[in-house]
Formats: sequence, C-alpha cells, structure tokens
Amino acid sequence: MLNSTHIQKNKGVSLIIALFTMTLMLSLSFSIGNIIMRQFRIINTSVSSQTAFYAADSAVECTAYWDIVSDDGVINILNQVDDTDTYVFGATFSNPQNVIKCGPNGAPINLVRSIDPLDNAQVTTFAIDYSTPTVPACASVTVRKLPERTLINTLGYNARANAAGCDLTKTVEQRVVERGLRYAH
Repeated sequence: MLNSTHIQKNKGVSLIIALFTMTLMLSLSFSIGNIIMRQFRIINTSVSSQTAFYAADSAVECTAYWDIVSDDGVINILNQVDDTDTYVFGATFSNPQNVIKCGPNGAPINLVRSIDPLDNAQVTTFAIDYSTPTVPACASVTVRKLPERTLINTLGYNARANAAGCDLTKTVEQRVVERGLRYAH
C-alpha cells in the first residue's frame, strides 16, 4: 500500500519533466526554423546573383554588337524613330524596321559621352533596364573607345532602373547584388 506522504513528495516531478521537455522542443524548433530561414536567404542571394549576372552579360552582348555594327564605331544615339523610345547605338539604317533595342524596356538610360583627357579615349556611359513586372534587373555600362581597342565594362544589378540609371538607393533593404563583366575587342 502506498503511503500518502510518498505521493505528495512526487507530485511536482512530472511538471518539471513536462516543462523541461517543452523547453527542449521549443529550442529545437527555433534552431530548425533559424536554419531554414538562412537557407531561404542563401537561395534568394543565389537567384539575385544570377539575375545580376545575366543583366551584365546581356548588356555586354548588346553593347558589343552595336559597337561592331555602328557606322562610326562609337556608341551614341542617332535615330529616334518614333515616340516609343527606340534608339540605336551609332548605326544608321535606311529601313526603320531594322532598329533594335537592348532589353524589354527600350532605349539606353542617361547616355553620356565624354573624352577622357588622360588617354584621349571616347567614354560612353549608360544604363539598360532589363526589368520585367516580376523580376528587377538593370545594367550600368561604360564603353572606352581607344584607337587600338574597345573596352566594355558592365555592372549588373537585381534592381530596377530610374531616370538616372540603375536605382541603387536602397541597396541594403532590397539586398541588391552586383555582378560585373569586362569585355575587350
């Protein structure tokens, strides 16, 4: 037969075991949740990095193409065919149907040409907006035209463009990733 004093001494043990088990399960849940959140951030960074790289690569390809086919060998805006902001980099076409644009959003943004006094290179800078409604992507391009070769530097971002170029005002909040490419020919 059980003694009533023996039962009263053991009443709190099950409560302590239950609290210990719940604390252990809660800390385990938080740890697993933390690991999952870090994995989501890694995946997001990977996708953002790919977007930035593809924007930089597309800008290099488009800029190099128009540099090769341009009639004066300098990236510039010659033709504004209509009000749809379709520009051509330095090429003059008799048939306006041949006019192309870089990216889904048209013309180069904030195109500026200058001469570098150090090496007398013609320098052209502009941005190209590759954004879609769901994916932000933009590339900043610098073309240095020397007599013996052309250097094209592009920086791709997983950010949208604005009137000045790629919008890099909220880089930390939006986790903007930058990927760059250099091309010489």
